Amino acid sequence: MTVVGGPATVRIPLEDRGGRPVGAVVAAGHERPAVTDDLAAGFPHPTGPLPEVALLHAQAVGSRSAEAHERYAPVEIATLERSGYAYWALGHVHVRQRVSSSPETWYPGNLQGRNPRETGAKGALLVELDQRGATDVEFRPLAPIRWETLLVEGLEHIHTVEALARAVDAAWRSERSGDPGLPGTEWILRVELRGPSPLFRELDQAEERAMLEELLSGRLGLLDVEIRADGVHPPVDPEAHLERQDALGEALRLLRDAHDDTGALRRLRPDELAGAPPGGDEDDYLRSLLEGAEADLVARMLDPDAAGEP
Repeated sequence: MTVVGGPATVRIPLEDRGGRPVGAVVAAGHERPAVTDDLAAGFPHPTGPLPEVALLHAQAVGSRSAEAHERYAPVEIATLERSGYAYWALGHVHVRQRVSSSPETWYPGNLQGRNPRETGAKGALLVELDQRGATDVEFRPLAPIRWETLLVEGLEHIHTVEALARAVDAAWRSERSGDPGLPGTEWILRVELRGPSPLFRELDQAEERAMLEELLSGRLGLLDVEIRADGVHPPVDPEAHLERQDALGEALRLLRDAHDDTGALRRLRPDELAGAPPGGDEDDYLRSLLEGAEADLVARMLDPDAAGEP
């Protein structure tokens, strides 16, 4: 093992089992937690006949999800492309992705998802180089535990918790039919319920959600289940009340204006916006907070059993 602990590049020759040189890895490290210099700019241009791989923990500016990570050793993709290396092995951004094809430049993602945002198969990239530097990149899943998020909609005709559990069960098995994971994979599932539901009152109660989580965990054989029902709202029709000339009608029209008019939306924006995803569109986030608000407003201001009455 070779540990590279500073910004100066280290060249590590590689040999085959017969002791013949086959290439090299060139790497630079971080000597302090936050490095804001472009370390890639200090990599020497390869001059030998054998392929060389560059290894660096860095933020490739413009790569997918880069804005959600700290700006560590930022580098322009053009700098990597003209470096002369056969392959760039990058670390830092946890979303597996190809950054460039000339040369092949990849973030492999991480070996194991760490939280509910890091869903999908996690593992490593097997990279094969020939003498000319041509590359073949193959993903190999390795993580023994996977986080997944399952969106379940169409709840209008589900009236019992047992029926809801069956609907989630069916949606989960359908999802896994195309991606069963590695043999022995353990799953941590976040279920996001969304839309109108006769069970909106039950799903608003932490105790009811906990019962549903326990039921699903045992039925599906999952390591853990979390139920999120923020997107569930009463099964009422806001359109039927939009033209009312009273407080309910006026409030509904204000909500509609806020959703459709960016100016009105921004006037409602608080000085400190909590919960917005890093690097995301704040207007889209604000609109997401209004989802289901019209139906919830109607349910709160009217008895749902008499929602059609004036």
